[in-house]
Order: sequence, then structure tokens, then C-alpha cells
Amino acid sequence: MKDILLKTASAESIIHCGGGTFEKFAQRFMDKQIFVVTDSNVHAIYNSLLINTFGNYKGYVIPAGEESKNPENLLKILKAMLESGMRRNCYVIALGGGV
Repeated sequence: MKDILLKTASAESIIHCGGGTFEKFAQRFMDKQIFVVTDSNVHAIYNSLLINTFGNYKGYVIPAGEESKNPENLLKILKAMLESGMRRNCYVIALGGGV
């Protein structure tokens, strides 16, 4: 597992990556507002784990493939977050290697 420190002008975030990350950190988010972003391949494999872990979680599934990583899908994700009632203090979980 690897941690990446992301620094912006207003805040710092830690990105946790690699095998075992989900199992290690999922429990931290049990009582938090979360939004999961993943692609259709990863969703097909891990959706039942997400439901078993978080219940009826909020999220967005993009089509698999590099062509889906574009500004249009970013806007769709942000719109889905707004429509789901996400707040500034929610946690976004990007599940998958390329999301």
C-alpha cells in the first residue's frame, strides 16, 4: 500500500493506494457521507462488497476506458454529487486503478 500526499492552496489530502487499502480504511467511513466513483468494470466486480460494507451508498459509474476520462464525465460526476446531497465535508472514494 502507498500513501500520496496531495497539497492544494486550501487543504491537504492523503490518497491511499494499493492492495489491502479498502479493507484497511473502509471502516473509517461507516458513519460518514461518502460518494463512490468507479468505472463499469470495477463496479461489476465490487458493487456487492460496497453494498455489504456501506449499504445503499451514493456514487457514479463511468464507462470503462481511457476515453471516459474527460471533462464531460467530470461534470456528470459533480452533478450526481449535488443531486445526491453531498456536502463539502463528504468523502469521495475513487475505486479502481484508473478512476
